[in-house]
Amino acid sequence: MRPARLLLSTILIAASAAAQDSETNSIVIIGDRLIDATGAAVNEDYAVVIQGERIAEVGPKDRVRIPPGAEVIDVSGATVLPGLADVHVHPAFYLAAPRDFEDDSLSALRASAILRQALDAGITLMRDLGARHNVGIGLKHALAKGYIEGPRLVVANGVVGQTGAHASEFELMVPSKWLLASDSPEEWRRHIRQNFKLGADVTKVTSPFTREEIEIAIEETHNLGAMIAVHAGGRKGGKPASPDWYSDPEMMMVEWAVAAGADTIEHLYPMKNQAAVITMMKEKGTIVVPTIRGIGRRTREPTESDTRFQLTPAHSEDRFRKMHEGGVPMAIATDVEGGRQGEIGNYFIQELEQFIAWGYSHQEAIEAATRVGAMACGLADSVGTLEAGKLADLIVVPGNPLENIKVLTRPILVIQGGKVVRDRRSTDSVMEVTPGKRHCYCPASYSPHWLRHRWRRKRNPGGRTQFGEKEIRRADPTGSLRRRFSRPSSS
Repeated sequence: MRPARLLLSTILIAASAAAQDSETNSIVIIGDRLIDATGAAVNEDYAVVIQGERIAEVGPKDRVRIPPGAEVIDVSGATVLPGLADVHVHPAFYLAAPRDFEDDSLSALRASAILRQALDAGITLMRDLGARHNVGIGLKHALAKGYIEGPRLVVANGVVGQTGAHASEFELMVPSKWLLASDSPEEWRRHIRQNFKLGADVTKVTSPFTREEIEIAIEETHNLGAMIAVHAGGRKGGKPASPDWYSDPEMMMVEWAVAAGADTIEHLYPMKNQAAVITMMKEKGTIVVPTIRGIGRRTREPTESDTRFQLTPAHSEDRFRKMHEGGVPMAIATDVEGGRQGEIGNYFIQELEQFIAWGYSHQEAIEAATRVGAMACGLADSVGTLEAGKLADLIVVPGNPLENIKVLTRPILVIQGGKVVRDRRSTDSVMEVTPGKRHCYCPASYSPHWLRHRWRRKRNPGGRTQFGEKEIRRADPTGSLRRRFSRPSSS
């Protein structure tokens, strides 16, 4: 009996100590507004109680239980909401790099900078849909071990597709570093299994593909208990198989993928039988990741090919609105790549603004950036909303994002897994955000390539990226790079 009593006493003491430690490591956030992203109305004067890495309670600030010894953070005037999710990115892909000489270690270091910048912008969840070699998986392990900081990372590793499919056009090397070329059912299954053996979380398939191939990819991925993202469409890099878009095989690929059970459809490409496919998406719960920032902000005149293949801003807006009206869930994504250093926060806001311009309310856009993003990553049970029991990934933003969506990526507080990872509550570190003003997420230093690209964009009023004189001077205080890369005037 005595050994049993001693064991019981030891267990009780350990449990008591663990409970006390949990309460000691508690944080209580009290704000003017709370958007929980569940679809409920905005809550006024609410509090979030965090114990350890999870949310213990969410409720009115005068009703929640504040654990003894908890750190109470009062963010009056601010809004508390879940961390943001960017569900289509390529941080280890560098579009402007010479592929033959690109090094995996450089790719990983560049990607780690993107991840850090994402966390700065309040993005606590990210889905990497394609990286060279196994860099994405390495980044995920580095985050887990605390070697680098960044969002929770869901990775696809190598992209799976036919020889010559999208992702192979960026390089001439054989075999490709990005695409796992698969030209038989056995190769499709083997490459998908190989990705998951190495540590992938999701399959990324790129077009073109046959109906049999996409069915095999979806079956194999689901058999492994994972989700699959499908890039369907895009005219094979601008070379249609048919002069008539409606008879082109790629116009059937969205329908094939949705019918076979694809979890997410990437981008907003045209499709045959659009009304029926949208209905099927709603019934099957398919999530669309439209990445409309680029096409929505396009200023050039549509080409004949754009018009024929319904890839104009007008056609894209029509598809987007019909999906929205049809109840198809859509998530926010920037499609940012490693060369876009310092841009992810701006791109995220631009995507949100495009959702709103094409019919979403501010509340719906916030849910697309949080709850629906978590669904697209297969993590809706853990993150994406502010509910008791979920992981404490949340942000605090100045003002009210329902009135000014731009404040979302300028958080004054970022909490990830119950830990404060960004704290900008001091007045001198919080940027004032005003509607209509472009805010620069500039890193401390830039490469000559970056400055050349941005300076030429500045000189070209039609360019997509406009940087002010202040940002240029910050990047190049002596003016040497501007003199080196600026073209002489043709006077």
